[in-house]
Amino acid sequence: MKLTEAKLKQLIRESMGLSQNYNKLKSLMDTEEGFLQAQSLFEMTEDTFDPKERDYLRTYFDTIDLAKEVRALMLERDAAQEKYNKIEAKLLKGAPIDAEADRAYSEAIRTSNAHYKAKKELDRRMIVMPKHGNRKIYDVVNSMVSKILKGAI
Repeated sequence: MKLTEAKLKQLIRESMGLSQNYNKLKSLMDTEEGFLQAQSLFEMTEDTFDPKERDYLRTYFDTIDLAKEVRALMLERDAAQEKYNKIEAKLLKGAPIDAEADRAYSEAIRTSNAHYKAKKELDRRMIVMPKHGNRKIYDVVNSMVSKILKGAI
């Protein structure tokens, strides 16, 4: 295949376009509002990015998604624990252990383990993230994760 000047210019334009979109998204991510916009744009255009750029951006966006999952698991764990605590109070008063008590205990353990695993992964990501080199984006993600876990977002 012969590389013509027109084909070369087209290739350069295409490669510059990918980097420009990547840089635009990164520049949006300096604020929480911009981060949410960038995440939405990324979801629509994810296939247009170079694999390295896609992985870099996913590091941040997937962390926010994981924080939302941790929050949901935390609420599920708390509800299961509350249900078990009510049954446990009856058991302490002498009620026999029945299938409902067994299911409530199993659900409390299952949800606690699921929450623990997701939270551990979130903590690992937050420790590794500053190594990506963009402190502003890390600060935005850290702030958003804190708010998500508190239920403020």
